[in-house]
Amino acid sequence: MFDDAAIAIATVDTDGRIIQANGTAERLFGYEHDALVGAPVATLLDPNDGGFLRQFGEVVRGDLQQYETERRLRRKDGSYIWGQAAISLLRDRAGGPGLRRS
Repeated sequence: MFDDAAIAIATVDTDGRIIQANGTAERLFGYEHDALVGAPVATLLDPNDGGFLRQFGEVVRGDLQQYETERRLRRKDGSYIWGQAAISLLRDRAGGPGLRRS
């Protein structure tokens, strides 16, 4: 489902780094897989819009269950597209954040 989805999907660790992205995300944002994975999610955001990162932090801390918004997103070539973004936290079996880097 992840790889063949018609929508862009990425998983991001609790530090805000992309750890997985599907082919649709790579094509939409204009990045090769190796350039996108490991990059800060802020790379894909309008630098004048701190709201998304603020809400991301609230989801990671557990202050919000999930967050959905429409945002301007930045492509590798510097152009912008509008997109719907959703954040939800995947938890491990113990109930803690499941996407923490070690």
